[in-house]
Order: sequence, then C-alpha cells, then structure tokens
Amino acid sequence: MDDEVLSRDSRPVPPEAVRVWRGFRVSSLKQDDFFKQLGRIFLPSTVLFQTPLGLTAYLPTILPADKPPSVPDEIALVFYESQLAYRQATLPPAGRVYAALHEVVFDRARWHSDFPTLFRGTVEQDRPYYLRSNPCDWQVGCATVFVGRRPPRVPASRFLASLQKWLLDGPTAGAAQPDGAIVVAAADYLIYWEHEPGDRPAPGSRIASLAEFSDRLLHQNALPLTIPAGLWDVYPGTEDQSRKNLECAVPAARSGTVKKLLDPSHARRTSGGSGPLSKDNLCRTSYETTAIRMPLPDAWWISG
Repeated sequence: MDDEVLSRDSRPVPPEAVRVWRGFRVSSLKQDDFFKQLGRIFLPSTVLFQTPLGLTAYLPTILPADKPPSVPDEIALVFYESQLAYRQATLPPAGRVYAALHEVVFDRARWHSDFPTLFRGTVEQDRPYYLRSNPCDWQVGCATVFVGRRPPRVPASRFLASLQKWLLDGPTAGAAQPDGAIVVAAADYLIYWEHEPGDRPAPGSRIASLAEFSDRLLHQNALPLTIPAGLWDVYPGTEDQSRKNLECAVPAARSGTVKKLLDPSHARRTSGGSGPLSKDNLCRTSYETTAIRMPLPDAWWISG
C-alpha cells in the first residue's frame, strides 16, 4: 500500500456512521456513458466536495457491465465523522451540488442509501447491518468486498435465510477476525464488506464461503486510488476512454470537519492545488470490476 496512505492520521469512526450505498444506472445513460460520468464527475466529486464536510473514508465498487439487471451498478461505503456530519453536509451549497449529482448517473427510484444497524439475528431485505460495534478506520488497512447474486432456482426467502444462518454461525474459533464487517442483502443479491487493519485479509475471514450459497460476481480487496486534491485543477477524471482504467494522482489523505467549515472564522481559508499531473504521479487500476478505496485530500476551505 502507498506509504502516503499508511502515514495518514488514523480516523476511526463508529460503524453506524457509514452510508451503505447501492445505485443503479439511470436508463437515459448508455453503459459506456455511465462509466465515463462516474470517472469524470461522480467519483472525484465525492472526495472533493465531501471531504471538507466530514467524509473520512470512501470505498466505491463498480460492478461489471455483464452483471444481472437486478444487481446494483455501483455500491459504496461512505464513512463520515458521525451521522450528524452526514446530515449537515447539505447545509453548504457545495454539499447540495454534490447531492444533486446523483441523479445525473443514478436512478432515484431504485437507489438505496442507509445507515446500518447492529445485526441482532435476523436479516431483513434491503436493510444493512454491521457485525462489530468498535470504531475502525476503513481508509487504511485491508478492505474486502464480496458481491453474490441469488442462484436462479433458489427462492429469495431461502437465499436470505442462508445468509442469516451464515451470519449466526459466527467467526472461526481461534483465528484472528476482521475488526469491521458490514452486510446488506436484497431479494437477488448480497453484499458483504470486511476490514482488517493489516495489509491482508484476517486469517479468520469467512468471506469466501459466501459463494457456497450465492453466485459470486465479485470478490476483491480494495485497491488504493487517489485523485488530485483540488476542485480547480486541470484534471480529466479517473477514466481512460480507450482502456477504461482508472488514472489518478496521489494527494494527502485527511478529512475536514463540518464545524470548521461552518465557522465564519474559516470562511476565507484556502489551500493550494496539487500541481500538474504527470506520468510519475499517476496510478492505474482496473475500472469496471474494481473495489476502490480513495484516499482523501487535506481539507480546503471555500473563499468568498
């Protein structure tokens, strides 16, 4: 993992401070245009607009184009300093601009975005859960995602019951466990994320066994992906039209706070951009089927 990411100050947040996002492409966008809009606008804007508003970690995953229609096109864990920070994020105009961007690429009637609750033994459709209550920092360490679809001949009720039993079976005895885990399931798919503070999955991880009762669509560790730390930099986005790879520069990874942003004494505080792009400060990774972890830049402040 990149040394700059590892050297970032740790920002552990409680698991109930994450928005669990499942988004479906808006029908007016063709598949290629959807990928283009995500790379050029939506993914960079999430980091650039929301970091000063309390965003602490952002783990989006773009599903492959040949996935079933009932499975989301893009999923994400979007961590904030607190639920209050998330709710206050639309108070400044920048937060409202970012919120409005969702409808450019996603179908509002189909998307889901929720805070998870502690799993207490029952799985309900479209309700996310966290399995461990301790705060942790998903921006560093090893984060892994599994996306599985319901097998065609398995009823939705049995599919959800299988996931519930898997969760109730609990961790492998005597082995080191992930320090964070979040799960959500619908009638036709399940999504499971887990986090380990080290650089590889925990020895006691059971994530691969989810494929025993679901058809695996994606099982992947998140790859560090960074973007220029400024809204005003000349930057084509994280999308390469010819190869559909992600290309991004490496900024510092740090969050701002809503309190500081709304404090009038900080209203004129600014910070410089990240400078021009070059092949030396770009990283590339697979685009369509990659679970992404995007380090966050130093907070900057709106001038006016």
